[in-house]
Amino acid sequence: MKFNPESQLNIHELAVEEPEKEKLNILFDFKRDVLPHKEQILSLIEDCRGSSWIDFTFLASRAKIIGIDVNLKNEDAERLQAERNSYKNSLYSAQLYFTQIAAREAILGTDPKLSNEEKGEIKAQAERFRNSRTAKETFFEVAAYEKILGIDPELKQLDKEEFLKIFTRQKESMRQGSIFNWKTVIELASTGIVLGIDSDITEKEKQIIRMRMDHWLKEEEKLKTAQGAIRENSMPTLIDLLSHLAIISADEVRIPKDGGLELIKHNNKQDLQTEASQIPEQKQF
Repeated sequence: MKFNPESQLNIHELAVEEPEKEKLNILFDFKRDVLPHKEQILSLIEDCRGSSWIDFTFLASRAKIIGIDVNLKNEDAERLQAERNSYKNSLYSAQLYFTQIAAREAILGTDPKLSNEEKGEIKAQAERFRNSRTAKETFFEVAAYEKILGIDPELKQLDKEEFLKIFTRQKESMRQGSIFNWKTVIELASTGIVLGIDSDITEKEKQIIRMRMDHWLKEEEKLKTAQGAIRENSMPTLIDLLSHLAIISADEVRIPKDGGLELIKHNNKQDLQTEASQIPEQKQF
């Protein structure tokens, strides 16, 4: 709202507007962003259990990051391991599934029990992407998986510089009005945080991201199903976006020595991953 000194000051109007402006800088809020969709998310995850383990691990691990606990059955660990191992000796591109599933298991709190040989294969996979001219972003993705698995990605200074070049370029495109780059920006920002690379987002950029997110949600509202839920094929995108925003919004992100992911919110702020204040402020995935 523009302020005209010659007009009559409306105190109520100002009082309402300021909190709305502040909300644009809050990228992730459990009650606002997750709670309305919680049951639909859990239902979708349950539908994928057994029918598509790749989808199951993706959805369940992302749900864990945004504060939704997914109960793993005793037999799930064995099935996940079997699914992961089925990609172990696959062709170059399909081998990435092995690494992805292992990292998702770690986030879910299930030790993938990787052998030294398997860890070496993951490092070799990362090195192949590092040396590729067209797969740099995939290299950083695999490097983040390594961190989550407790493997040192051994980032070089040149790697960090290349990451920041990509990140800065995407942010600049977003600031100039691109309606697509905001998703890439939050993906890169969360990856950088996991890798320990300084990937700050300014307050103005936060506002752009939140406005784009709200616009995306409004468009989805128009396409709701008869049951009043977000379309099933849009839920994975929503869960993925929220998981990146949760990582960005954490005051601190820690990688336990044995793997996993911890999002920490300090006491003087709202806990990112709890529905009630009595739940501990720190949560390991």
